[in-house]
Amino acid sequence: MDTQQLKLMAGRLRGALEQRGITVTHSQALDLMAALPGLRNWPEVIAFPGRVGACSLEPATAARLAHRIRSRHGLDWNAQSIQTALNPPSTDEVGAAAIPQVWPGGPAPGVYVTTSQSAISALLHLYEEATDGDLVYAEAAASDWHGSIYLGENGLWSQGLDRVPSGTLVVVGPLLLTQQDWSSSSDRLEIACLHALNAGLRVAILVDTPTPDLLHMDLTLMMLARPNGEDRVLALQGSVAQDGRLLQICPFVPTSAYRSKQDFGSSGGGKTRDQAELASLPPSAIPLLSAAVERRPTGLLGLGSNIVQTHRAIDQVAAAVVLTNHLGPAARIKQRVRGTPGKDDMVPDVLKALPVLPSIESAHAHGFKRMLIGPYYTEAETLLEYAEEVLFISACHGSTAENVFTGVCSLSGGADETALLAITVAMLGVAQIEGKTSTISVPDLFIPGDAVVTVADIRANRSLRWEDGLAHVLESKAATLPKLKDAYRRDHEASEFLASYRSRRSATRTQQEKGIG
Repeated sequence: MDTQQLKLMAGRLRGALEQRGITVTHSQALDLMAALPGLRNWPEVIAFPGRVGACSLEPATAARLAHRIRSRHGLDWNAQSIQTALNPPSTDEVGAAAIPQVWPGGPAPGVYVTTSQSAISALLHLYEEATDGDLVYAEAAASDWHGSIYLGENGLWSQGLDRVPSGTLVVVGPLLLTQQDWSSSSDRLEIACLHALNAGLRVAILVDTPTPDLLHMDLTLMMLARPNGEDRVLALQGSVAQDGRLLQICPFVPTSAYRSKQDFGSSGGGKTRDQAELASLPPSAIPLLSAAVERRPTGLLGLGSNIVQTHRAIDQVAAAVVLTNHLGPAARIKQRVRGTPGKDDMVPDVLKALPVLPSIESAHAHGFKRMLIGPYYTEAETLLEYAEEVLFISACHGSTAENVFTGVCSLSGGADETALLAITVAMLGVAQIEGKTSTISVPDLFIPGDAVVTVADIRANRSLRWEDGLAHVLESKAATLPKLKDAYRRDHEASEFLASYRSRRSATRTQQEKGIG
């Protein structure tokens, strides 16, 4: 490309902008066009002819121009449309650049995805035969292939990858779609798209996802959430077929697919099962929780239990799902990839009936209003972003409302506790105590009111207090002191409460023996 071509394109740009209601002068159009070679203004174009000569009109350079138009004139205009508007009727260099150096007769450069390792293996064999053994650059998904150069720990950020011949095959993955990995996987997908757009590479990505049928939608969603995301989506070409062929899908995913009424399953189990699940909540807490949810149907509902198990407070979570069934469809969010994946199914039947989606972002895009999340693997920023539209149900180990708040707010990335308190629906801790005749549940429930503004307010504003419940159990002698101490062995304050009670009872007994009082 030369300066004369840039001037011709500047004229086309002025006309195209005018059709969109934006009037610019010729000099302003020239300054806009300087974005193509990555320069700030037209004087720099004149000063750096080498930069202009190395430039061509392609998705990556058009994306720079789109960004400049958006920042200066507030117009959202995607790179593909800009290319169409500015491209001359015939441009030899653009046409030549579109022909890959490696496997020129093969599929178009871009990103192709699959959930099958065997499909990746078939692709490697096909590529080797078609290219007479050209090199493959690979992450773990193809690192053991005899023709691969392993990208190492830097992966797609490895230096020099953008200088390999166009059309070269790069194998990425496995790319994990879970809440824990959503952000980092989005980063890897974005850099894969940029390599495809800028260097004309063919990138095959092996994806590990709980929802294979939604794979294309989720990857599109990842890119659309990024700056210049519409341009990144242009790199998403299609799928790796089971026989190794790279199949184009155009468009990669239709916009109409989002928020479609798909059958993701139901959490219903009938009145008998519902009653059984609700029995996991202390009876005194049920009407208060119901009222709290009616008052604030979106935000964060935290649950805790003193029982140590694989899934913390899982019975209380199942009960909360039943209690909130009227609020809309629910989904379980896959928090991470477990070494023992079978444990994900070790939950009550009510929860097994719920679909498992890879992230809050994905579940929101498909219209879910209730989401079961776990602490530690959820970005606090993400939680706060969607709290006005979604009821998040989270659980941890804890028998007091204060401990539950601390536990469920142990979010990745950290967060201002006051901000999390502002989206809190309720925090319920339950101590399960082995009584003399049956199991006893002692609740500790916090429901924020208008006056609650800091975390320090939690203890002073509880609707149900563990101290009252524990005192009732002690007075009624429904459970032995050793059983109570065992139930609260991880709670320092409760242990002190029981120790104090024991001291008072011992003193009373001594006074009675002496005939005093």
